[in-house]
Amino acid sequence: MPKTDRLLNRGISFAKTGKEENARSLFLAVINEEPQNQLAWGWYVQSFSNDAERINAFDEYLGIFPEDQKALRLQFELIKGQNAHLEKLAADTKQEVEWVQKESEQKIRKQNNATTFIRAILSGIILILVSIIYVVNTKASKEIDHLSGQVKSLTNSYDTLKATYQLLSDEYTSIVQQYQTLFNDHNILLADHNRLTEEHSSLTEVYNNLAGEHSALQYEHDELNRIAVKPPYIVIHDRSIETVFYSLNDDLIYWITPFSHLEHYLDKGHNLRNNMMNLHMYTYTVYTDGGSMLGIRDYTVFFDTNSYSKVIAEIYNQSASSHDFIVQVWQIIVQLNNYASEENETPRFPSETLFAGGGDCEDLSILFASLIKSAPTNWYVEIVYVDSDNILNPQKHDHQGCSILKPILLNETSEVSRQAFRGQNQLEITSSSLQ
Repeated sequence: MPKTDRLLNRGISFAKTGKEENARSLFLAVINEEPQNQLAWGWYVQSFSNDAERINAFDEYLGIFPEDQKALRLQFELIKGQNAHLEKLAADTKQEVEWVQKESEQKIRKQNNATTFIRAILSGIILILVSIIYVVNTKASKEIDHLSGQVKSLTNSYDTLKATYQLLSDEYTSIVQQYQTLFNDHNILLADHNRLTEEHSSLTEVYNNLAGEHSALQYEHDELNRIAVKPPYIVIHDRSIETVFYSLNDDLIYWITPFSHLEHYLDKGHNLRNNMMNLHMYTYTVYTDGGSMLGIRDYTVFFDTNSYSKVIAEIYNQSASSHDFIVQVWQIIVQLNNYASEENETPRFPSETLFAGGGDCEDLSILFASLIKSAPTNWYVEIVYVDSDNILNPQKHDHQGCSILKPILLNETSEVSRQAFRGQNQLEITSSSLQ
């Protein structure tokens, strides 16, 4: 038990047995240690038996606890009681003076023969008594006025405190309501928080599981991607040639060709090359500005517009425009990454170049021209012969490309028409763009 509690209990025991002074000393010791100990202050005020002293003690108490309305009312009752006592004292004094005066008058009447000396003495006594009564009444009146002023002041303070108390009470009620609303909101938010925490934990667990599965799948994907055969590729399997290329939008262009087809064009190409190259056969002979003669072989005999007409027709029908179709076919050509230059030209059929995975300029030009001519169009597709060192004044031809013309008049197929429309809607593909 704390020291102050022991002192307080001891003082209460003294007060209950009538030892007020001893009790008051202990209460003061507790108050010095704990100025806000309201119980000690209450017993301290009750330890005074004199009303005036108790009123002063109440002044001290209310200085510490001004909001204690009960103590304020008790002090007010004491002040009223003291005022009543003073008024009674004044009334008793006045009554006594009147009685003395009456008795004196009776004695004077009975003792008319008393000497002048006795009369003088009585007059003096009466004068003294009247003076005493006057002084007592004047002092009592002043004290009454003073106490009356205090009562009025306390009454005004009480009214002010009552109004303040009402305002504070209303504010307290409002705050209690706000507190209850906020408390309810807090409980709702706390429940939501707990629910969201559980959902977060559940989602975190799901995420961790998915992350683990993703890592495993990513590893498996990387392994499969490392060993996978990816487009473009040409695979020979069971006497069939499977061909896969990427389109411009990363879709797959896929078709299967019988291996006998390749064998046929290998044999056909071998015989045609022997006749054309080994026998030094030229289709055309032209002369340069310097008078040199150039022999031109007609590589259009290697065109093949039937073998790929089905797959090319599908690409053509799926293209947004003619330009998109030509670029799409070009996309197939540029995926053949095996460009081979040759000292002696050995032109090949499209299937030979395609299934070899590439070729030189005339091979790729023949392949490109054949694929374009396989489309359901009537475009002019030709092989262009170029002197790569002197394009404007050729002295030789060491490079081939492909020229595509889209005629305006579909019924004009003469050589004159070809020359007239050569400069319109033309796309020329050379080996430099195919490498």
